[in-house]
Amino acid sequence: MSVKSRRFFLLASLAVYAAFIVAFVVFVFGPYLFVSKAPTCIAQLYGDYRVQVFATPANPAPGEEVELTAVVRTPEGKKPNARVAMSISKGLLPVHTSDPFESGNGIYTFYYTFDEAGEYLVSFIIIDKKGTTVVDASIVVTNPIPYENFIIPAAFLPIPAVIIFTAYFLTRQTPKNIN
Repeated sequence: MSVKSRRFFLLASLAVYAAFIVAFVVFVFGPYLFVSKAPTCIAQLYGDYRVQVFATPANPAPGEEVELTAVVRTPEGKKPNARVAMSISKGLLPVHTSDPFESGNGIYTFYYTFDEAGEYLVSFIIIDKKGTTVVDASIVVTNPIPYENFIIPAAFLPIPAVIIFTAYFLTRQTPKNIN
């Protein structure tokens, strides 16, 4: 085997191995890689109000406190003359309801700790003299990654690299001394 073909074999093998590792990581951890702990925002015009809804973190784990914020403004950007309450439900069952309160700056912040994983509906209820406006947003509570389930499969990841390097070094030709 020539030096060029051995180098090509080594590089091709390493490329295949790297692709294998990427595929393994995406397949095993993919559903968890794209779970954001950054705040999420929904902004729309609801009735007489422009509302932005934030959840920090965006996809919390059970038992993790979440900051739920509604920024309520008039279409002109002014502070509304309204009270806001928050309601959380899972499916058709209500989980939590807060009392309405008035904010001096139009920013309404609530804190809640979700007990179990699942998809929840968070409703901000805007109450003013004209009536009630409801802003709904969903939030997904996910369980953390059970890392212990991936220790054994991850332990086998170095095996192809060992085989590739062993094959390379066994087929390597050593230069001969010419005296």
